[in-house]
Amino acid sequence: MSRGKSGIKRINLCYTTTVLQKNIHWGFLVLTIRAAQMRVFEDDQLHRWIAQFLWSCYPDRMTSPGAVHHHVTRSIERARTRGLSAAFEIKKYVHIAFLADWMLESSPDFRWARLILDDEELGGLGGRVHQVEAQLAGGTIS
Repeated sequence: MSRGKSGIKRINLCYTTTVLQKNIHWGFLVLTIRAAQMRVFEDDQLHRWIAQFLWSCYPDRMTSPGAVHHHVTRSIERARTRGLSAAFEIKKYVHIAFLADWMLESSPDFRWARLILDDEELGGLGGRVHQVEAQLAGGTIS
């Protein structure tokens, strides 16, 4: 795999063809993946990883796959809006959104959590997300 000047990743794939079932020709096919396309692949992997985490930890609390997909997608977007970019931090944010019944950003019951997330004096955003996660999970997060 190589990266061109524009940041485009190029992957050389080896392929074979059979002509008249006797002659095998070797060649190379160049697959170009642009940054926007890589982002789609990375987002899909992140989404699957987080959804699998929730399904494995909370099988009794899961609703339909479509509803989980919707909430996870929306929570990933909100995590990025808040400034989270590392996958494990985004996962923690989605986890706290789930623990708050997907109402973290809207319910008055979770105003305390939003105050922690918004208070830059409490440290970095990743640490504040961890603090809220621990409180919502009953202090069981290490």
